[in-house]
Parts: sequence; C-alpha cells; structure tokens
Amino acid sequence: MLRAVCSLVVVIGSVAFAGCGTDSKIGKPCTPDDEVEACEGTQLLRCDGSAYRLLAACHHDCVEGVGTTHAQGEVGTDETWTCVGSPHLVQGVVTVASGATLTIEPGAEVRLLPSTHVTVSEGGRVVVDAPAGAEVLFTSDNELAGGFGTSNTGGLDVFATSEAAPSVLRGLIVERGQNGITISGLSSRTEEHPILERCTFRDNTRFGILVNCENADVVVPDYSLTGNQFFSNGTGEVSTCTAP
Repeated sequence: MLRAVCSLVVVIGSVAFAGCGTDSKIGKPCTPDDEVEACEGTQLLRCDGSAYRLLAACHHDCVEGVGTTHAQGEVGTDETWTCVGSPHLVQGVVTVASGATLTIEPGAEVRLLPSTHVTVSEGGRVVVDAPAGAEVLFTSDNELAGGFGTSNTGGLDVFATSEAAPSVLRGLIVERGQNGITISGLSSRTEEHPILERCTFRDNTRFGILVNCENADVVVPDYSLTGNQFFSNGTGEVSTCTAP
C-alpha cells in the first residue's frame, strides 16, 4: 500500500488541483533506502535512486474516495471514466453504443463484479492511452481469478470493423477474469483492427485474448509483436478463431 505524503488540494474556480506546492518531493533528493514509490495527492512519484520524479499525474493507488458505480446500461454518448473517480465498479453489463466513445483515463482502475463486463457495439469505441507507470487496471472486485466475464466474453469486448475508427488499448492491464478481453468481428474483409499495444493479460482462467471470427480460417494478428505481455492465463495467451 502506497503512503500518501501530501494531500493538499488547491481550488481555482470550480476546478480542484491536487498537489503539494513548495513541499513537493519532486526533484528532491532520495536514496535507495527511501520508499521507492510514494503519493502526493493523486500523483505517483518514484525515487530513481537520486531524486524523486513524477511517474503519473494520477494513479488509482493514490486516489482516496468511494469511487464510481456503473449499473447495467448503455453508454450512448461520449463518456470519460476518470482516474480520480476510481475505482469504477461495474455492476452489470455496460454497453458502449455505436457512435459513442468510452475513454478511460491513465491511472484509472475498473473493478468488475462476477459475470459483468464492458462491451462495445460495432461502431462504438473504447480508448485507453496510458503511459508506462499510469496503466489502466481492469480487475475482479472479489480479487479472485475468474471473477468477471464468462467463457464467451472478456472483461472488455471490442470490435474489429471497417465502418468506424477502431478501439485503442495502450497500457491496459486485465487480470483475474475468465477471459481478459474479447475481439469480435474479425474477417477477411476487416480493414481496422483494434489497436493493442503494451497491454498485460495475467491470471485469467481462460484466454488472455479471446477472438471471435466470421470464419475459422481467418488469420489472427500476432498480438505479441506490439509489446503485449501474457502471464499465467489458464487456457492460453490468444485463442484461435472461434464462432461468436
């Protein structure tokens, strides 16, 4: 558990900024014996052996509060799940409608109850674009493996499509589901594949990535080529094409 070293909040107008002013540890000396990572408000700092540096402007380990609840329903217009709103508790199947984009901010945490997931209709998008140190975490609320999704779904379901801009998943960690994510709609006509880069799939009881295709002979992209990593997924890293 990270220790909060500062929690000053400055309010300008109606916008609140977490920070530490002149008391900030950023740039100040540290030694290898000091705490490797520490919180200043919602910021995450790391000691690089000589000085503290800002690792993430917001990180769920540094966020305090009750979080945000998402009941079963539809995201019908563009929506953002913020880091400071973490943890985001998904209590049912949340569907991103065609034409809508769900953006999940760097550092955010999404916790899923059993049998729940976030699914994207064809023509909808999910965007996760998180740098190293501020990855977005999808995890089970009960902290047990297999704690969300089903044998036919992942914690996040996205579409390969030729009709809209693809979903973007960079810096996403998906752990402790049945399947990590599901990619649907792959076919020989697919022009836009979901972008998966620097994602981690770990401790899912079935596949890290489950792939649904129109035909069994469709070529599945090699997702290991874009920096994705797979650890301890029970059935395998990436499935072959399965019927939707």
